[in-house]
Amino acid sequence: MITWCEIDIEEFFGAASTHHEDSNMFTFKSAKNGVRLEFSVVSDFGDSYVSIWRDGWERPLLNLERKTCSHAQVVSDAEGRICLEVGRTKHAVTKMGIPPILHRGFRVRLDPQISIELIEPNEERA
Repeated sequence: MITWCEIDIEEFFGAASTHHEDSNMFTFKSAKNGVRLEFSVVSDFGDSYVSIWRDGWERPLLNLERKTCSHAQVVSDAEGRICLEVGRTKHAVTKMGIPPILHRGFRVRLDPQISIELIEPNEERA
């Protein structure tokens, strides 16, 4: 099961989610400059999906899927920009009032433009 706050993610995207009751999936969308981003999360299993679409194209430019994510959280990155981080921690964490550090997942930014960054372990420093 994934730890997340629907209200925080709705505020990040600036719109309410669409809830698909049959799969218990929540989908969030944002569009800017002819590019559309769709983020979906299945809250029961922690499966997360993100797609980037270009206006007028039949297929997405990018599809990412992460299974069994433990967290989806809205945080500030190193440059102070607000972003959505989705993924899994390396070790189990407890709620201590600070966001957990994700070991593997992806980071979504909507400003200044839509972008996605993969969060992967740095094997050289491990």
